[in-house]
Amino acid sequence: MTSPAPPFSSAAPDPSVARDAVLAAHRDVVDATATARRSLAVAWESTAADRFRDEVTALLTDLDADLRLLEEAAAVLAR
Repeated sequence: MTSPAPPFSSAAPDPSVARDAVLAAHRDVVDATATARRSLAVAWESTAADRFRDEVTALLTDLDADLRLLEEAAAVLAR
């Protein structure tokens, strides 16, 4: 009878793999931020447009915070 496999690998994680994943996530968030900023340039006026701009502005605030966290994580993983 053999023991069940452990839920996690016993091998130490490779920091460069983690850093690559963080940098890829950062690129994705940068792309999403650029798309959101472009959407604010649409010149249409209505109550719905005002709500849309408010929601995109809130989203951009969250994305900027995410970018800072990803940048900090990449800096830590670079050490």
